[in-house]
Amino acid sequence: MKARPGHLDTTLVPYLRGELAADEQTAADAHLAECAGCRRALDETRAVLDALRAVPVPEPDWDRWRAELRIRLAASGPAAGRGDARPPVAAGAPAPG
Repeated sequence: MKARPGHLDTTLVPYLRGELAADEQTAADAHLAECAGCRRALDETRAVLDALRAVPVPEPDWDRWRAELRIRLAASGPAAGRGDARPPVAAGAPAPG
């Protein structure tokens, strides 16, 4: 959706989550009372958020994640910047020898 100056395009999600400051909430309520397009976008955004809430979030398989991370780290080896890299030098300090 292309942003429309003066409309609530980027404010709809925080509005629905109750994350707006009181003055922003008041301004959004006033705009929604007058703007059918923003009310329609609000309804569509609410439907998307409701659909996302209905999707179960799977529990991560941490054992698998750790195993995959170990494999990737082993494959990257010292040539990828691990193990043979020089330690960081503070700004303005002379470079090590």
